[in-house]
Amino acid sequence: MKTRKSAISDTDMFRLGRDIIGPVVAQYIQNLHQSLLYFEGAQNAKIFFMARAGLRIRQALEVYLSRVGREVPSGWDYLWASRMMIAKGLWTRTPLESCALFDDAYAYTDIDIARRCIVGEHTGNPRNIDLEQWHWTSDRLDLGGMILRNAPQTAPIRAHLEEQSNLFLSRVRASLGKHDTAVLVDSGWAGTSQKMLQAGLPDIDWWGLYFGLIPDEDGGKIAQAEGLVFEANRVDWNRPETCIISHRHLIEDLFETRAPSIESYYRDDLGTILAVGEKENLASLNNNGADHIYSGVLYHLARAPVDLLTLRINAEHAMKRLQQFLLVPTKSEAEVLLKQRRSADLGRSFSVPVLISPDGPEKSEERISRALWKNGQIALEYPADMAAPVQRSSAGLRYPSTHKRPRPDVLNATLPTVAVITRTMDRSLFLRRALLSVSSQSFRDYVHVVVCDGGDAELIKKTIVEANIDHSKIIFVESPINIGMEAASNLAISKSTSEFIVIHDDDDSWHPDFLKKTIDYLRSAEGRKYGGVVTQALHVSESVHPDGIQTHSTKLYRDDFFAPNLEEIRRCNTFAPISFVFRRTCYDEVGGYNEKYPVLGDWDFNINFLYKYDIGYIRETLSNYHHRDVREQNVFGNSIISGRDKHIEYNPILLNDLARKHRVP
Repeated sequence: MKTRKSAISDTDMFRLGRDIIGPVVAQYIQNLHQSLLYFEGAQNAKIFFMARAGLRIRQALEVYLSRVGREVPSGWDYLWASRMMIAKGLWTRTPLESCALFDDAYAYTDIDIARRCIVGEHTGNPRNIDLEQWHWTSDRLDLGGMILRNAPQTAPIRAHLEEQSNLFLSRVRASLGKHDTAVLVDSGWAGTSQKMLQAGLPDIDWWGLYFGLIPDEDGGKIAQAEGLVFEANRVDWNRPETCIISHRHLIEDLFETRAPSIESYYRDDLGTILAVGEKENLASLNNNGADHIYSGVLYHLARAPVDLLTLRINAEHAMKRLQQFLLVPTKSEAEVLLKQRRSADLGRSFSVPVLISPDGPEKSEERISRALWKNGQIALEYPADMAAPVQRSSAGLRYPSTHKRPRPDVLNATLPTVAVITRTMDRSLFLRRALLSVSSQSFRDYVHVVVCDGGDAELIKKTIVEANIDHSKIIFVESPINIGMEAASNLAISKSTSEFIVIHDDDDSWHPDFLKKTIDYLRSAEGRKYGGVVTQALHVSESVHPDGIQTHSTKLYRDDFFAPNLEEIRRCNTFAPISFVFRRTCYDEVGGYNEKYPVLGDWDFNINFLYKYDIGYIRETLSNYHHRDVREQNVFGNSIISGRDKHIEYNPILLNDLARKHRVP
C-alpha cells in the first residue's frame, strides 16, 4: 500500500483536480465573474478578493478568462485580512464583536498563549504558536471580558489592537476610495468577516460572494451574501452540490495559498501600510507545482469549454462524481487525500491532518472522530463491504439503502460505466429520438457524449436543451468543421472516461434494457473473456416527411445471427455500431477508428477488433438499425443508403489495406 501511494498519489491528486473538481470550479468561476461584473457595473462596487483564499480564486479567474483573451479588471483588489485581522482591525469600532471572536478562539488555553497568538511579532515574519507550544486547559479563559475590563495581563493585547485597528482602517478606507459598496470574494462558509465589517463599517454596503454558504440550524444566514455553488446546512443526496459540506476543507485547502495567514499590519520605511505576509502570499502564486489538486484545476480552467451549456453540463456531471468521492469513497480514493493537511489560523502556525493513518495506536473510533473528512476515514478503517452503510449513516444521507455504488472507482477514471457516443450534424429530428433512446435506458450509470461534427452547433445545443432528458449526463463536443464519422468518434471518446464504449448514431435507437443486459453480460463470468458484445438488431425501414418520421417495416437485421468471427466479417460487416458495446481498454489497444476512411470506418474497426479480441453475442433483439431505404434519401439518408457510391469506392481500399496489414491470404 505504501508503495502505491508514493508511486501514483501525485497523479491521482492531479486527476482529481483536473477531471472532478475542475469542472465544478469552472462553473463557479463563470458565475462569480458574471456576478462581479454586475456589482461593478450596476452598483459601482469595489471588488475585494479576501486573503488568503481570494488570491487563488482571483488566479483561477485569471486563468479562466485568459483562454478567451480576457483579463481581470485592474481595479479588482485584494483585502489583506483573515478573521483575526478583521477582529483586530475593527477593535476601535466594534470591540464587543472582536472580543467575541477572541473568546471563542482561546476559551480553553492560558493567557500567555492567547497573548502570543494575538500579538505575535507584527514586524517582519510573524512568530505564531506551533503545535508543541499550544495546549488546552480545563478552565475557561474569559479573554474578551479581561480585555474589555482592562485587566493588567491584557495591556499588551490592548495596545496591539489599538495599533492594528488604526493601520487596518486607514488602508481599507484608502482602498475603498469613493466607493460606498464593496463585494467580498471568499470560499465561505458563514461569512464571519463580512458580518464583522457590516457591523464595524456600516457606512459601506458590504456584500459577499462565496463558493458556498452553510446557514445555521434554523436556516438563518448572513444578509447580502450568496453561495454561488450551494447554500445548505446539511448533506442531501438529491442535491449533489451539498456533498461539499461533508468535507469543506477540500475547497478551503484548494484555494488557500501556501503562505502565512494575514494577521497583522505594519508601516514600512516609506510609511506605506502593508500586511505581514503580503509579499509571501503573492509570491506563492508562482509556485503551485507541488499542489497537485490545484494544478489540475488550473489545467482544466485553461481548457474549459467556451460554450456555457457545455460548461454547465460538465459541471453537473462532475459534481455527481465529486458527491460519490466525498460521501462514499473507497479506500483507494480516500488514500489520495491521506497527505492533505489543514493549517490552523488565529495565531497558530501548526496544521492538522485531514485523515489519520490507520496504522496509528488509536482505536478506529478515535481516528474517525478526529478526522476532518470522516467518510474518508471510515473508508480507511472498514472493509469495503461494510464502509458504505457506515458512511451513509455518518453523513446523514437520505437516499435508499439499496443504492448501489457505481463501479469501478472514481479516481480510476472509469466512472461512469458506459460512454455513449452520438455523432450528429444538422439532424435535430433524429437527434431528439436518439437522446430519448439513451435517456430511456434502465441502466443509469452512463454519460452521453454528443459530438456536433460541423454544421449548426447552436441548433444541436437547442435540441439538447429542449429534450426531456437528464441533462447532467450530457457532454457536448463541437468540431467547427466536418471531420468525418471516424474522427468525430475518436474526438468524442477522448472527451469522456468510462469502462465501456458504445456508438449510438443519431438515427438509431435501443430497447430500454440494451445497456443493462450488455453490461451485465460483459461483467458476468461468461462475458469477462470477451472484449465486447453485440445484440440481435431490428432493421427498421423508414422515411422522413415534413410531419416527421414514418416507419414502414421492421425485420431482423440478420436471420442467421451468431457471434462475430474473422472469417465472416472479412467478407462483410456483420453487425452495426448500435449493437456493439466494447471495453475502452480494447478500443485503446486497437487504436481507435481509422480516420482515413470517410465511410466503412466501423467495419475496419470491427475487423481490427476481432484480430485482437473475441466478441460475445446476445440473441435478444435489443437494438434498432434504422434505414431510409424506402425512397431516395439524400439529406436524411444513413451512410449505407445515401452514401452508397462512397461505400463502393472504399470497400476495396479497406480490404486491401487490411490484407496488407494482417497478411490475409
